[in-house]
Amino acid sequence: MSTPLSIPAETFLLLTGDTGRQKHTQFRKYVIAGAALIELALRERITMSEEKNPRITLTDPTPTGDPVLDQALTAVDERDGKKLGGTLSSRAMDLTEALGEQLAEAGVLERKKGLLGTTWPVVDHGPENAVRDRLSDALDGSGSPSQQDVVLLALIKAARAGYVVIKDDVPEMRRGEVLKRIDELSENSPHWPVTRAVTRKIDSMHAAIAAG
Repeated sequence: MSTPLSIPAETFLLLTGDTGRQKHTQFRKYVIAGAALIELALRERITMSEEKNPRITLTDPTPTGDPVLDQALTAVDERDGKKLGGTLSSRAMDLTEALGEQLAEAGVLERKKGLLGTTWPVVDHGPENAVRDRLSDALDGSGSPSQQDVVLLALIKAARAGYVVIKDDVPEMRRGEVLKRIDELSENSPHWPVTRAVTRKIDSMHAAIAAG
């Protein structure tokens, strides 16, 4: 696959097992929704207020050209001015189907319907392996991480999967080292305020559901 993948698409690959079901987390759809909002913010389509549960404002409705991101953009438009938490959990921000279709059309996944619903088994491991190579380089210091790499690491950490997702790719690093390195990269990112708002909300949703 030659076209660069979006942050939501790469997040989907990292949190989906070979059999096509979500892996390492029960909150894949929320993490993917958060990934889409962060990418829209980086593309200057939306802004977020500075509250703990910020309000999202649509600043530029111009389509991105990516159908998944454009679905998220439409969802934000319909909820313009609403708070982050409600937007993350809204039905319109469930991008699973759109991402599965997009990656299936690209030959990375395939659609498989079963009694328990649709799954997206992996057909081509190349794109995910490329993401893992980038992330492992970022973590062990052998490569210079992109903004997308930093966001991906922060998102999987917020999903409580920051170590289990990547541990086989950095066997020389312990759990504490991996999580500390993710924090260091995140805090040094110029776009950390937006990423922090989203990951903090995902983390709090995870905690609330786990406690309930």
